[in-house]
Amino acid sequence: MPPTQMPAQSPWRGPVVVAGALTLDVLVPVPAEVVEDARTRVEEIRQVPGGPAAIAAVTLARLGVDTTLVVPRGRDPEGDMALGALATVPRLTVRAVPVSVSTQASVVLSCRARGTRTILSRIDDLTAADEDAMVAQVRSLGFAVLHVDATRPALARRLINIAAERGARVSLDAGHLRREDLLTLLPGVTLVAADQGSTRALHPDPVRAIQHMHERGVEIAVSTLGPGGAMVSSGGGVTRVPALAVPVTDTTGAGDVFHGALLAYLLAGHAPVAAVRRACAAAALTLDHLGGFPEHLTREAVDQLADAAPHRVPGETPSP
Repeated sequence: MPPTQMPAQSPWRGPVVVAGALTLDVLVPVPAEVVEDARTRVEEIRQVPGGPAAIAAVTLARLGVDTTLVVPRGRDPEGDMALGALATVPRLTVRAVPVSVSTQASVVLSCRARGTRTILSRIDDLTAADEDAMVAQVRSLGFAVLHVDATRPALARRLINIAAERGARVSLDAGHLRREDLLTLLPGVTLVAADQGSTRALHPDPVRAIQHMHERGVEIAVSTLGPGGAMVSSGGGVTRVPALAVPVTDTTGAGDVFHGALLAYLLAGHAPVAAVRRACAAAALTLDHLGGFPEHLTREAVDQLADAAPHRVPGETPSP
């Protein structure tokens, strides 16, 4: 199948609004063997803000992009703690929308020895009034780019519609969606980054899956491959971008950092393949510590790693 010919893309410009999930993540590194019904000592327990939208927004701000984040906020200590940490991030403005349900919370059990991670999440469904309040907040803001996560697909579709009405670009973190949900969200989306599960839901062949995204109007389609890097297309063929060979302690939040960095480098004028290379480097910088909150991320560190680090051979296991 020949590649879809997409129209020439104009430069990406702000203002940028990010809308979606905020969580409070409790991060716990666990040993390879845990004895049941006994106390197990761990190195540390950290509480940090999480959620696809929140981490992407912090990444954008850390990389020099003025960003407004719109998130639901439950009336509970978890929401207070997460928002308190976000308040210290330069270039980030947070619009917390009061909702009737609890703030999302997750416990992340990460085992470095096994290279595994278990996430236990509390995610309450927003009421219709809660979703209306999120939509109203986004509609009240001026933006040229809207980044949304697909944690709540129905809400994401309504937010994409607002951007479409204004002719704004939309960046979608598709995460791991069912085929029908992904197909519902794609119309009106400019940039989509989906994990392997969502990509396979469209087609077992990732190249054909990306082709399907273009056929639904997506300008830039990315399939993230974890330790395999990413595949990217802007309509002129698919390019495989390998992951960087770095030590791995914890992968929590790396994908969310990837999404924020990808958008930041497109806004800085990089071509899609170059932006994906930088996004892979930004994600790699989160892998050497517990949790993916990018509190120390800088553009200089990303550029230095992207230019200097060796690339991982597909299928190679990272060394501890």
